[in-house]
Amino acid sequence: MDRPSCKIVIGLPSTKEELAAYVADPRGRDLLNAPEFEPDKYVHQIIEPMNRLMPTWRRYGARIYPAAKLADLAAAVREDPAAPLFLLSHWRDFPTPAIEFFDGMAAIDDVASAFPADFEGVIDLCICRSIELSKRIKSRCQRSTVKWVNVGATPAVWFHILTLALRLMHDQKIDYLYGVDQSLRRFRDGQ
Repeated sequence: MDRPSCKIVIGLPSTKEELAAYVADPRGRDLLNAPEFEPDKYVHQIIEPMNRLMPTWRRYGARIYPAAKLADLAAAVREDPAAPLFLLSHWRDFPTPAIEFFDGMAAIDDVASAFPADFEGVIDLCICRSIELSKRIKSRCQRSTVKWVNVGATPAVWFHILTLALRLMHDQKIDYLYGVDQSLRRFRDGQ
């Protein structure tokens, strides 16, 4: 098995069929309760762009974990600790901070525990207001690098930044963080 350039763990529905199953059984899920959640909008803003870009991600060596459960995150971490990990999910503040996976919510301490204490890799959190999770991971894995946002994440934008970063990694043989940095610069400069 080839070494992945990046691991993409998707804790939310990534196909229309997964979304239908998700909506049909809302137990333990929080995204469905978000005031801005609308299934048709989710399809247009998340599922369609993601599915257009997944073949490109795979072509550039990414290993994708769709409909991921917390156990899938732990498996992705163990698979190749040196490969950067991109986690797409949903954050909940109340009643306790948690991250949504396809099978339900996971406490942020449980998510942080998916990473061994000696983990030294890169974790890119595409999760709204993910500062608290990043702190927990960083406290547990002090030699890791955790990229996070403290505002609402915009997955469709990040999908394109991720795609360009993977292409730059492939073409220029650069590391993930430099690829993301260069992608952000190009995005800001309108290139």
